[in-house]
Amino acid sequence: MPHLTLSLLGPLQVVIDGQAVSSFAYNKARALLAYLAVEAGRSQQRDTIVGLLWPETPDAAARTSLRQVLASLRDTIGPGDSAAPFLVTTRDTLQFNPASDYTLDVTRFVSLLETCAKHRHRHISRCPACAVRLEEAVALYRGDFLAQLSSVDSVLFEEWLVVKREALHQQAVEALTHLAHYHERWGDSTRARQLLLRLIEVEPWDETAYAHLMRLLARAGQRSAALVQYETCRRILAEQFGVEPSPATQKLIAQIRAGLPLEEVPSSRSTELPSITTKLIGRDVELTELSDLLSDPAQRLLTISGPGGMGKTRLALAALTATAPIFDDGAVFVPLAALISADLLPATILATLGLPLEQQVSPEQQLIDHLRSRELLLVLDNFEHLLAHVELIKRIIQQAPQITLLITSRERLALQAERVFELEGLDYPAGDGTTDLERYQAVQLFSERAQRLQRKFQLTLENTAAVGRICRLVEGLPLAIELAASTINVQSCAAIADGIAGDLRALATRLRDVPDRHRSMWAAFEHSWRLLRDDEQLAFSHLSVFRGGFQVEAAQPVAGASAAMLATLIDKSLVQREVTGRYALHELLRQYGQEKLGEAGGLEQAHERHLAWFLQLAGEAEPQLVGKEQASWLKQLEIENDNLRAALQWSLDNRRVESAARLGAALQRFWYLRGHLTEGRQWLERVLMHGPVLALAARADIVDGACRLARAQADLSHAVAFAQQAVALQRELGNKSGIAAALNSLSLIVRDQGDLEQASLWLEESLTLWRESGDQRGISNGLNNLGIIARRRGHYQRAKLFFEESLVISRRLGDQHAVAQALSNLGNVARHQADLAQAQTFYEQGLSLYREIGNVAGIANALNSLGIVARLQGAYPQAVALHEDSLNLRRKIGDRRGIASALNNLGLAWLEQRDLVRATSALIESLALAREQGDKSGMISNVEALAEVAIIRGQFLYAARSLGAAEAWRETLGSPLSPDERSQLDPYLNLAQAQLDAGAFAQAWESGRKLTLEEAIACALEEIDQH
Repeated sequence: MPHLTLSLLGPLQVVIDGQAVSSFAYNKARALLAYLAVEAGRSQQRDTIVGLLWPETPDAAARTSLRQVLASLRDTIGPGDSAAPFLVTTRDTLQFNPASDYTLDVTRFVSLLETCAKHRHRHISRCPACAVRLEEAVALYRGDFLAQLSSVDSVLFEEWLVVKREALHQQAVEALTHLAHYHERWGDSTRARQLLLRLIEVEPWDETAYAHLMRLLARAGQRSAALVQYETCRRILAEQFGVEPSPATQKLIAQIRAGLPLEEVPSSRSTELPSITTKLIGRDVELTELSDLLSDPAQRLLTISGPGGMGKTRLALAALTATAPIFDDGAVFVPLAALISADLLPATILATLGLPLEQQVSPEQQLIDHLRSRELLLVLDNFEHLLAHVELIKRIIQQAPQITLLITSRERLALQAERVFELEGLDYPAGDGTTDLERYQAVQLFSERAQRLQRKFQLTLENTAAVGRICRLVEGLPLAIELAASTINVQSCAAIADGIAGDLRALATRLRDVPDRHRSMWAAFEHSWRLLRDDEQLAFSHLSVFRGGFQVEAAQPVAGASAAMLATLIDKSLVQREVTGRYALHELLRQYGQEKLGEAGGLEQAHERHLAWFLQLAGEAEPQLVGKEQASWLKQLEIENDNLRAALQWSLDNRRVESAARLGAALQRFWYLRGHLTEGRQWLERVLMHGPVLALAARADIVDGACRLARAQADLSHAVAFAQQAVALQRELGNKSGIAAALNSLSLIVRDQGDLEQASLWLEESLTLWRESGDQRGISNGLNNLGIIARRRGHYQRAKLFFEESLVISRRLGDQHAVAQALSNLGNVARHQADLAQAQTFYEQGLSLYREIGNVAGIANALNSLGIVARLQGAYPQAVALHEDSLNLRRKIGDRRGIASALNNLGLAWLEQRDLVRATSALIESLALAREQGDKSGMISNVEALAEVAIIRGQFLYAARSLGAAEAWRETLGSPLSPDERSQLDPYLNLAQAQLDAGAFAQAWESGRKLTLEEAIACALEEIDQH
């Protein structure tokens, strides 16, 4: 049966059984063949064909011509199969036979693109399945439909040709565009550039394609090539349309010429994943199916369910890697096996996302707020012990519409939105046969793992039956197969199989409460356990007290496991080594080890050593959290957080209250800096419940930490109570440095409440005590806080002296955070004194240090300050950019007080550009945050700024009343306008006074001075509502 291949996308190509047909007797034979093939879905009337190809020829002559062309066409392509000829003709009709043995590129091209259009995916330009189809489609498109076909002297045929050509051309352009974006997002910029060059070849005037190609070339360091593409684009646009490239393209080329960094196209972002050091074997079908489901926006909640050791985590990681670029915001992997409380689930997810906890909102609400605007794949691994707490999952599904959840769990979640992906064991031979065993996935896995230990291991006639039996005994469970294969160096395959069979018989008798589906796994565990030496059993079981992994340095003191021992246990597949250098146990193996440790009576001693190690670690970290190594120590404590939680939990459950107090006190600064405020308070308050048995010093340390965390949460009533309790305890102890620290905490709270006088008194007392005790860090801190109060009161020279002395001490101590803080505060003083150049220098020095130590809050604060300088210098666009950068960082870390400040200054910058809509929106949000936190200074600043908005809108009486209220409240707080604030306000105030008669202005001003702060806020908001 001859096979006919027709290629019409580009110059016509006809191939019969691999032989090209190059000559046609008539040009119209080519046209007729193309038309009939493309329209093969229906028969054509001969009259229609005559009218199409010979519209100007008399009917009789035209019919004769058709018969001649048809005969020549049959001669050229042959009749085809007798049962299914290529051409089906009757007296009145013609049709290309769709049942004949042929392929047509147009049909395949259109079919591929229609499949893409119908496919359920989030974005065609990110869909792996559609990318495969698009690659095939663009390969088929060699050029315009029937390119180079000579004229057939028919207007009707030409019209049909043009319509088809344009439609197919446009489809090719769209396919190339989607495919270029796909490859760029998936990191293959070389292929993306190739596709863009092809796109420009297909559509030489596509300016968007030129711009895309220019960006990719510039990012690849090929600036000259990018400039050449721009010149080509400019020339073609001028020749074809008489226009210049768009402003956006001209801006792009200017950036490239100047060597400026280009805005990155968003790409997938994923969190750090557990190490994957082995090949995924036997799960290709499952991975493809799971990836397709994750690509479908209708599938919001997928649960990979199955017994422990089935490979759920490994499959989830493979699916994450395969699909992360599909999602705008990438994918996040959250391991949950070590989580000791469901209450910590939201905070754990936030920490994995890199978000510190906010102060004024619950972790769950913060998580929902963050996810609401994200398109993200969220993978929650080992959820089975949290099944009673699925409300968070329901909220995410309901309130974060673009989040897809992939959960691994031994049991399904039983939620309506859930799609369960049941994972079963790898397929294994059902009988004792030895033929063709290599096709079974379980056997493949055993062989691959065995070869990692024995490079020359092969399936042979001698071992094949035993390998099949091993896989059958463990029912294809991947973890059990890996454990069995790990003993290949000490046992034959037959001995491994006999050992597992014996353990299965023993388990059936001894562990009647173990489900049948788990017995094969536990049999594999028992088999591996019996093969361990005594010291290996001891080390493995003691390692089970770690949660969330461990460092090699901790293994010896806690579990007696040396680096050599860990290497041995890795070889036996009992311990995993991650790419970060940490070690971990599979959760099932950890539970098994705990059981063995309990049977041996070693649990308490192991937990004691675990607690001692992490007490030592926290104690070493505590002083470093205010020094040069702050960032690295914070990261280390975050990595060990599961172990720290486990140590705290065990110490409280087992009446080691003093140890719990020492650990809690050492961690309070970590909790504060990383935003774990609620969790930290819960731990400290649990310790305080045992107050009577605690030594005074330990109780004082815990109370001080609780005060710090409560103040950070703006829970000022509890913060005051804790601070007063801390002062009393420290006085009882006679600890001058401790009394000073407690008084400092108390002063900060009342400063936040606006009582600068009392705050100053307590600070002066604390500074005196710090000086008497010789606490240099305390002295630096006290000086800094006194400087802030002096600055707020308008005593700038005094503030400067405080900050300068603090700076000298901080530099001597090497406390980079404190140095940056002092520099920033000196910048504030310089700005208030109108020395903007000096202020900018201080801010930039502070910013450099904050960036060096990775202090995001400090970076955001410095950017905000630089934005104020830019606004005062009249550089309003630069000010907006700096404040927006600051705001984005503040939002990222959840610093609500900082968010309020950045919004206030952003609003003022928009105001100077007379963008009243944006200015008002920013100021109203800032005011709401200031009210929420009880920040009176922040409230007043926003009332003043909204009054300026009212003046621009001509609402002079409202503005006068608001400004009168602000003045009165500044007097109450002892916080006058600084010179730079006065320079911002005075032009607006003068305008209002000029527009009102003196009596009306004075009356409005005085009425405002009588308002409460809440009434003043209501007045300011009323001004906005009136517009």
